[in-house]
Amino acid sequence: MNEPTKVTVTLQLGGTENVDVKQITVSQFQAAFRAYESEDEMRLVELSTGQHPKWCDTLSVESYEELVRVMNAVNASGFFAYAVRLSANRAARQAMADIIKSGGLSGLSSSRTSPSGRA
Repeated sequence: MNEPTKVTVTLQLGGTENVDVKQITVSQFQAAFRAYESEDEMRLVELSTGQHPKWCDTLSVESYEELVRVMNAVNASGFFAYAVRLSANRAARQAMADIIKSGGLSGLSSSRTSPSGRA
């Protein structure tokens, strides 16, 4: 596992806080994917930083944007690769189900020939 990336954030009420941005662990992938699918970016930041729910609400906009940038970089080859792969697999399965449902494969015939050259 990669070392955490340290980020100093500014709080809305003033002051700063040091935060470690880590790779989302494999055991967190399912929870993170649910957040990814529902476009809950704040939940992904919370998973990547280990902070409590609603913690993002205490940050300045600039600090939140910096955390998102760092989280995306730290998790690019881990969680986000998993999420893209899972989304692509899901889309492919849905496309195949749609083809089958519409009867799209029923009119296809094979043009393969046997090794002897006969169909």
